[in-house]
Amino acid sequence: MVIELSTGLHDNERMSYIVVIRHAIAEEPEKAAAAGRGDAERVVTDAGREKMVAAVAGLRTVVPGLSRVHSSPLRRAVQTAEIIAGGYACPTEASVALAPGAAPAELAGLVEGGGRDEYHALVGHEPDLSRWVG
Repeated sequence: MVIELSTGLHDNERMSYIVVIRHAIAEEPEKAAAAGRGDAERVVTDAGREKMVAAVAGLRTVVPGLSRVHSSPLRRAVQTAEIIAGGYACPTEASVALAPGAAPAELAGLVEGGGRDEYHALVGHEPDLSRWVG
């Protein structure tokens, strides 16, 4: 989903676009626990990686460039951000503002000060993403 953020209605005002992305398919919690990893350390599966690479190829047809990919600090979200950034050759940044349970108000600071017509991707978790978009 792409969300348009505008500071006003005038042509000379800044506008940013936000692409909201759920992290790629991650290993099941039970498998992570059996390997001694907690929820925050769950990794993206091979199938999840493949599907995200394909999704990024499709996304590039409608979003030609990203300024930055912001992600939750949880490992699966960071890995997803790295996959997306690899397809766009842009930097990534992990932020607690995208961690599960974070307040939606914290998100505004991630893209403030961006240039006109910049696109930023936010990689997070459900059900938070649905609450932020809603």
